Amino acid sequence: MSIGSYRSYLKQEALIADDDFEWALTCRRALHRIPELGFDLPRTRAFVAEALTKLDFNVDERAYGQSGLVASIEGPEPGPTIMLRADMDALPIEEVADREGRSTIPGNSHACGHDGHMAIALTVGRILARQRQSLAGRLVLCFQPSEEPGGGALAMIRDGVLERYNPAQCYGLHLWSELQTGQLAVTEKALFASCDKLSWTIKGSGGHGAIPHLAHDTVGALAQLIQANYHLVAREVDAQEAAVISIGQLAAGSIHNVIPEMISAGGTLRTESPSSRAFILERLKEIAEAIGRQFKVSISLEASGSIPACISAPSAVANVRSAAAGSLSGVCDANVDYSTLAGEDMAEFLLRVPGCYFLVGCGNADRGIIAPHHTSEFDLDEDALAIGASVLASSILNAIRE
Repeated sequence: MSIGSYRSYLKQEALIADDDFEWALTCRRALHRIPELGFDLPRTRAFVAEALTKLDFNVDERAYGQSGLVASIEGPEPGPTIMLRADMDALPIEEVADREGRSTIPGNSHACGHDGHMAIALTVGRILARQRQSLAGRLVLCFQPSEEPGGGALAMIRDGVLERYNPAQCYGLHLWSELQTGQLAVTEKALFASCDKLSWTIKGSGGHGAIPHLAHDTVGALAQLIQANYHLVAREVDAQEAAVISIGQLAAGSIHNVIPEMISAGGTLRTESPSSRAFILERLKEIAEAIGRQFKVSISLEASGSIPACISAPSAVANVRSAAAGSLSGVCDANVDYSTLAGEDMAEFLLRVPGCYFLVGCGNADRGIIAPHHTSEFDLDEDALAIGASVLASSILNAIRE
């Protein structure tokens, strides 16, 4: 890949320079080789801290949310605090073996682009650090642990990161392989869905499979429960509202001819609107109670690990669209109509601070970069790093000048 290939996506006045892009590549490739999981991120955190120190950022000594890292720079004049959030953790997925620069940690890989997110945030920091003397306000870079299993954003918030820095706005992006390089999805709608982990426990009285009338059939209750839950979304939720229930985990029985006394089932609920989420959760409880009475078993439902829908503030969306228009060339499309029922705990920040989270395409069929997220073949077109950094840097400068 030519070092200048990214320029075809950007206007001449875009904020990123060739040495900024080289910095982004260096950071992304180094971070790609040391993927760490969840809250356990010592090498990743150390790399980011060292890079920020070189940029003369004030690196907070506190580890928010166990391992989150925060750093800031201030201009000479007072002004708003703008936060940029990037996630740090990887996935327990073995990367394909024949790839140059692959993961050096067996069983782990950056199969969702978080290495790129960190590289973009560091590059934005580099760009704005050069302009420190003209800044009126403060830039805060927030590097979050544990996005993949969830809980990292809320852990940082509970540790007081928002109270400590009091950002007026919060920005971030996700590199997205389903979109091609040069495409952006910036929307006021829910970009990512709310997520709830659902756990059912069905308890009855077991018995011999040949004489089911002497048992209270947990398996029959489970079958009815699954059908009723799926029917709920199909027939009780407005078809124009995106929602899905999927059951992906079952634990039942130990032998083929015995009706088990207890069954555990696990699934997920995804919705785009708070009203649909509240309605579905209430109906799931009612369905469980009704089927329990029908089959003379007890059915309990627990919803946990909840993440709200990721919804951006209209003013911040307008800011990012303006920044994209000023940064991107005519080969780009910054108005792609796209959203997903995947989850993203950036939503926890946006629930408390107005801001914008958007998607930057990183797929490139011409370069063979077509694998979906969370697979061993996942990769990203590194030209997307320049696009993301340019749009974010411009967005933050716009926000500081408002």
